[in-house]
Amino acid sequence: MMQIEFTDRYGGNPPSWLPGCFTCEAMGYYPDMKEGVPIDDIEFVKCPDCHGTGRISWLVTVLRIPRWIWKGLCFARESGLNWEMKAPWMTKREHFVLCLKCAFLVDLGVWKP
Repeated sequence: MMQIEFTDRYGGNPPSWLPGCFTCEAMGYYPDMKEGVPIDDIEFVKCPDCHGTGRISWLVTVLRIPRWIWKGLCFARESGLNWEMKAPWMTKREHFVLCLKCAFLVDLGVWKP
């Protein structure tokens, strides 16, 4: 029997999307997809927006904060107030706090679930 191991492109440690480059999906490089080129021959190109760092400028990061807060609050509201999703041993308050942590702290890399 063959065993297959799945990993993500970030090695299990996804970056925060707050300072991450959207063009290259915070990788710094992206595949140069040309029609008719076999997958084995695809080359990777340095991202022109982040110059290979995977991060954007601090100004763009600061400008993203209102949208990031809004998306986190929408996630927390939809998930945190859905009491059918909560674990039986958790109180409603603990469930809501967990959803807030997932919405904000995991993305910043401050808290690991």
